Amino acid sequence: MSKYTRKERGGQIIFIIFLLIAIAAGLIWNAIELDRNAIKPDAVYPITNAHISWEQTYHGGGWNE
Repeated sequence: MSKYTRKERGGQIIFIIFLLIAIAAGLIWNAIELDRNAIKPDAVYPITNAHISWEQTYHGGGWNE
């Protein structure tokens, strides 16, 4: 192996290490931002007309369509 090849390989290894560090930092940053900006509802509303039965909807189901 020549000197030039060893120097080039060393540069490639350093580049790959920095690339992996940048990817890890990006993933960590993304996880932190997702936790910080979690979507929370303004209020919780009960279901409207929650006590309606299927019979009151006049829905015949799969047999009457």
